Amino acid sequence: MGISDPPPPPKPDVVLIGHQWWWEVRYMNSVAVVANEIHIPVGKPLALRLDAADVLHEFWVPELARKIKTVPGHP
Repeated sequence: MGISDPPPPPKPDVVLIGHQWWWEVRYMNSVAVVANEIHIPVGKPLALRLDAADVLHEFWVPELARKIKTVPGHP
């Protein structure tokens, strides 16, 4: 990595994969995989990675003040 190279993206703490009608949630520090439910700590930075398994999806958390769109094959 050179001085002008951008830093690598942080490793995600949580990976969210959109499927038709539901979200798959994978916690990287655990073997747990859940559907449609996200548990995150309060007051701690968190790196999310979003992906789509099939079609376009939108992920929205009111406190983020925007929607994040996911496109299949483009995490």
